[in-house]
Amino acid sequence: MRHLTRLEPFLPIFGLVGLIADGITIANFVASFWGLSPPPTSVVVALIGATGILALWLVCFVLYRRVRRSAVLDSKGSPIERAQSQRARIAALTGMVAIPLAGFLTLAGWGSFQLQPHDEVTILVTQIDGPDPERYGVTETVLHNLRSQLFGLERVRVQYLARAISESEGSQVAEALGARPFGVRNDATVVIWGWYRCTRTHVQVMLRFELLQDTADAPPIQTGKLTTHEIAEMDSFTVQTRLSERMVYLTAFVAGLANYAHGDYQAAEESYDTALSHLDAGSQALGREVILLHRGLARYQQGEYHDARADFTTAIQTNPQYADAWNNRGLVYSDLSVGAMDPEIWYLQARADYNRAILLAPDCVDAYSNRGVLYSRYGLDDYAIEDFSKAMDIDPSFAPAYHNRASVYSYLADYERAISDYTQAIRIDKGLSLAYLGRGLAYRQIGDAERAKADLQSYIKLSSPDEWWRRDLARDVVHDIAQSQMATRRFR
Repeated sequence: MRHLTRLEPFLPIFGLVGLIADGITIANFVASFWGLSPPPTSVVVALIGATGILALWLVCFVLYRRVRRSAVLDSKGSPIERAQSQRARIAALTGMVAIPLAGFLTLAGWGSFQLQPHDEVTILVTQIDGPDPERYGVTETVLHNLRSQLFGLERVRVQYLARAISESEGSQVAEALGARPFGVRNDATVVIWGWYRCTRTHVQVMLRFELLQDTADAPPIQTGKLTTHEIAEMDSFTVQTRLSERMVYLTAFVAGLANYAHGDYQAAEESYDTALSHLDAGSQALGREVILLHRGLARYQQGEYHDARADFTTAIQTNPQYADAWNNRGLVYSDLSVGAMDPEIWYLQARADYNRAILLAPDCVDAYSNRGVLYSRYGLDDYAIEDFSKAMDIDPSFAPAYHNRASVYSYLADYERAISDYTQAIRIDKGLSLAYLGRGLAYRQIGDAERAKADLQSYIKLSSPDEWWRRDLARDVVHDIAQSQMATRRFR
């Protein structure tokens, strides 16, 4: 009680500072939505919450002042505080500090929750600016087609923003609006915005697909080209339908990338199927060969090697200069050679595809690394080491090349070099579990039991569930090391 009494003069100040902090936080929160019409539910909730915090704080403040004034005066005119009054004043002061603090912590926690990463692809469609929107229905057509054609795809959500983005505002405003939360934990992955202008005979249209978030392996997507059409095509909704179809296939492609990144290869394949079914011949935003390549990768990850090969082959036929398609078809041929009746045929086809990929893209580290794996698989160790070394020269941070070269050195019983390469691979990528396994086995070969055991235990922790047989091998080796160490202690 005495300590609180000493702090009484400062507690209203603390409470006022907390209230100001709440006000600043709420002001920033509301300002982040300024320009959205109508305001989202979260803005209304925030305003109601701010009003409630202010009202409770004022109640505590008024109670504190009233209790203080109601104190009884002694013969000298000094206030005599009653026990009940003192407790009420302390409770009021505590409320003046606790209420703003609780409000601030709530808002801070909510903001932190908003900033956490999410695994959805959120498509934010703004109002497409133009005259007579009820007649032409550009925004409504795009929204309807996106929602109906993408229905059922995993990790896809379409949101509407009732605000237009002008050409003068451009991408910067689109990125700012897309980064704002919608009352639930997400940011927009893509913002679709644009405008159209009409004359009596023609219409100019610009529709942009703005990819805001870095998506794994996302190729450049070129949109926003200004196109001119006859006004009759707008009246017949031909232009609107064509534009919305392009937005559907681009959105489905980005959804495929997201599903692939999350390891859901079946959902990724379905997304790419949707993208291909809505791809029109006149679109230049994303080539057909790119979508075929990514669908082939999704099929490859599911073990559908022949379907993957068909996609890569079609991609090559569509664009013979597409090095990634040659490289990945070579990867399929390389895997098909394992256990085949006549592996030499697959080996020659894989090598030819890798050679073509390297010819088209001399800096393609994947092609050098994959060709090195192919060489090592058929005992061409010198050629394999040369390819892995070339991949390292191109990209010194490419961990698989170090790991693969280390594996060849281990096979050749050059354990010191193997350990050096495994160590570099781990230094680049600490989650590369196979590097721990390889280095652990190499340490065991040179008699360093403690380091071998530590690396093998690290592998056991990092390995994925489908690596059970390697994990069992690591456990057996760790057990053997422990048994050997126990036997050594007994003889001592």
